[in-house]
Amino acid sequence: MFDAERRAQLEEALLAAQTQLIEQEPMAALGALVAGVAHDVNTPVGVALTAASSMGSYADQMLALLGGEKVSRSELSALSGKLKEAAQLVERNLARAAELIGNFKQLAVDQGSDYMAELALREYVAGVVLAHSPELNRAALRVELDIDAACKVCLPAGKTGQILSNLLMNSVRHGYPDGGPGVIRIAAGSQTGAAGEWLLLEFADDGVGLAPEVRARLFEPFFTTTRGQGGSGLGMHIIHTIVQQLGGEVWAVESPGCRIRMRLPLVCQA
Repeated sequence: MFDAERRAQLEEALLAAQTQLIEQEPMAALGALVAGVAHDVNTPVGVALTAASSMGSYADQMLALLGGEKVSRSELSALSGKLKEAAQLVERNLARAAELIGNFKQLAVDQGSDYMAELALREYVAGVVLAHSPELNRAALRVELDIDAACKVCLPAGKTGQILSNLLMNSVRHGYPDGGPGVIRIAAGSQTGAAGEWLLLEFADDGVGLAPEVRARLFEPFFTTTRGQGGSGLGMHIIHTIVQQLGGEVWAVESPGCRIRMRLPLVCQA
């Protein structure tokens, strides 16, 4: 009797711990994304600061030139050209930093909520990809989208973003152990069946692929091929859980590289 009660208590505690870890995993992933974005934002901001400093120097030179007895048209033209070039550098790099921060902010807001939203799917997926560009660029991975620009679907933005984020990071961490270059392809389309309208989503990379024994256990909680190297074994399980919560299904396809397919019910379609 004692053993049965003790076992039930332990199983309950284990389930609670597992649930807590699953709930905390998105925040851990978001933390890693913050670090990556912060690292990549430093580069354009640093270039912009250097260019702004140069602009101050060029302005001083121009004022000194204008304060002299003789003003050369060629010298003024050269300084004007340098000022314009520096201003363009500032503008381009600050725009890049703003774009990175803006996409990260939207992804962070989305992942913190479950609201249903009409998504311009290609634009939304492109935004998630851009938010992960620091990790993708470091791994020399290019993402291709095969999604109609007119495709609009109603899905929970946060959960959709989390699915895409987990798939992208799974490829970065596991698909290319020796690094890229590599290509990730994300395709989407609709399907009409007896059960209604469905969104078909396929995520494929050209990395090392999945061994049959890995593919069979891919969505199990805490299953990872990188135990002791930072892998939690929860990323793909969270995808499976979200897809099930949305009334869909997800599976791994036997193919070169890693190929994941899923079907999600369309609440509405424009």
